[in-house]
Amino acid sequence: MTEKQDSEGYNEYGNHALPKRKEPDLDEVAAQRIEELKLLLRKNAQQHRETVQTLRETRQTVRRNYHGMVQLLIEVISLGNRFLGGHLKRTAEITWNFCRSVRLSKDICYLHYYGALLHDIGLVGRNPHLTDTPPEQMPDHELQEYRKHTIYGEKIISSIYNLKRTAAIIRSHHERFDGNGFPDQLQGTAITHGARVVRIVNDWDNMIYKYNMSIQSAVESIKAGVGTLYDPRVAEKFLLFIPEWAREHDQEASVVSLESLQVGMFLKDDIILSNGLMLVPKGIILNQATIDKIRSFRSMIEDIHTVQVAY
Repeated sequence: MTEKQDSEGYNEYGNHALPKRKEPDLDEVAAQRIEELKLLLRKNAQQHRETVQTLRETRQTVRRNYHGMVQLLIEVISLGNRFLGGHLKRTAEITWNFCRSVRLSKDICYLHYYGALLHDIGLVGRNPHLTDTPPEQMPDHELQEYRKHTIYGEKIISSIYNLKRTAAIIRSHHERFDGNGFPDQLQGTAITHGARVVRIVNDWDNMIYKYNMSIQSAVESIKAGVGTLYDPRVAEKFLLFIPEWAREHDQEASVVSLESLQVGMFLKDDIILSNGLMLVPKGIILNQATIDKIRSFRSMIEDIHTVQVAY
């Protein structure tokens, strides 16, 4: 039986009738929910951006700290063996510039850079003849010891968390493309790419600064090793890169004061601190970070007021 209401709103039982509940407008509800979702998404997006920015800053801080610690290690190495310290710095610098020139990703450039900077760490504390003498001139017992430095270096670096790929470069930087290198006789692309790059840059620096070869002779030596010592693809790109590097190297030197150093100058003299520590080796192109470093140590460079540069 349906209740009846009079004109004053009372039903047939004398009770006040309840007003009919207004049905919600679905369009309004949907619009409200959409606005709430938009607000939530904006809030989450902002939190995401803040998180990403924090992670980027943390990554940059970790990279700067790691770079500083590695550089400090190389400076200590330079105290005991000035040539080795300079060789490591130059090899890393050339590796970085080469990798950037062929447009490798920044992460890969850093990986190869640190592999180059630390590639001979296994020679630290060993007989100085191992760095001063060409391998082909070493007696057998020294040659056997020399060939272990890649394994020593790998063990030192692989003990540090998250540096396994750098350690792999260090272990394999004396492998040959034809499989006749050491320590594992790896062949072709079984050799990690970073080790194939460091192999050719390492040899190049030794030819120029250890054996005093001319650039043309060094180029011919690299060409002779394509397919045996060196990955043909890496060698091809490196030989295209070298003329740019050589232009700086072969330019007539000018003498400038340390205060007059500028970005882009090619350094032709070692910069040595008064305590014998090599601050910056010859053979690198100055960037702002290196110039800032020289200026920060200016009070410890008592005996050097000018250097030879090309620009």
